[in-house]
Amino acid sequence: MLICSDSFICTKPCSQVSLHKHIMPHIIVSKDKVNICINGHFYNNINFAIINGNSFHSVFNNGNSTFIFLVFPFTELYYKICNYLKEKNISDMSQNITEDSFSLINFCSVEDCNTFLNLYFKDEISVFYDERIRNIIEKIADGTYISKSVEEIAKEVNLSKSRLEHLFKEQTHFRLKYILLIYKFKNAYFSIINGTNITQAAYDSGFS
Repeated sequence: MLICSDSFICTKPCSQVSLHKHIMPHIIVSKDKVNICINGHFYNNINFAIINGNSFHSVFNNGNSTFIFLVFPFTELYYKICNYLKEKNISDMSQNITEDSFSLINFCSVEDCNTFLNLYFKDEISVFYDERIRNIIEKIADGTYISKSVEEIAKEVNLSKSRLEHLFKEQTHFRLKYILLIYKFKNAYFSIINGTNITQAAYDSGFS
């Protein structure tokens, strides 16, 4: 099962997700209790948790009602999650979940997912970046930079490659080349599910 929106990918994990890390934050929601290991620390009997990106983690669940959301960087949902985490590796929100919302945990569509997420992530978040970094993020998100390299982007904003990489990492906590790669994969995925063949989707998304 895979549900994909502009903000997230929602999937059902296998019974044990082995230790790994990547830059995308997670939301884990389950009718069953799950156990999570993060950087060697165990968090047991959790129904609802947010896991920060770049944290080594594994997930153990015993039921079929567990869902994992992988959240794309720089989306509105991403900024709301960052507000909950505030430099923490995990935010256990199990006590926040209501009995009524348990009935929603059977996600079959983007609308189902958003109905649940909107119950818990309501606050408006203001984020302030250097104007050059903000413009780069906007152009990555809208596809303008889908085929651009870090070197080409640096030239457009009149910065050296090393200065741009430093400034981007300093303000966003991400390496620019990884963000470009995530959005290339995202663009290719949507192209494929909309009927484009894999070779053309890869080419159109900057994989050459």
